[in-house]
Amino acid sequence: PRRGEVPASYAAEQALIGCVLLDEWQVWGELEEASIEADDFLAPEHQAIWRAFRYMQDKGQPISWVSTSVALSTMGVIDAVDSWLGEPPTEVYLASLEASTWSAAGCGYLARIIKSFADQRSAPVAARMVINL
Repeated sequence: PRRGEVPASYAAEQALIGCVLLDEWQVWGELEEASIEADDFLAPEHQAIWRAFRYMQDKGQPISWVSTSVALSTMGVIDAVDSWLGEPPTEVYLASLEASTWSAAGCGYLARIIKSFADQRSAPVAARMVINL
């Protein structure tokens, strides 16, 4: 990231969510060593979606764009997610992420990108500054 930019990759966040929607079993297998948490995501809508994924995983429920929308509603945050997304609504957004994902292979790479940016955001500002000589 350039000076003053918040280190994040919205595209990596979207792609990882799409991977879970496409093939949750492969993703959870690849992510065993990378402990991605909701707070590792920068976008609040992605944080809420990841919390819904973990909620469904803890309950042994299959994950799909429909079940994620239901979980977000059950958790009482679907209106907030709709508000953060603006357009399209959450259901359409989730369905589009799943439809645009070709494979869940490589999701570990996406997780490492997200985790790296999260680590950079949590580092003191002085440690993130780039010195141009």
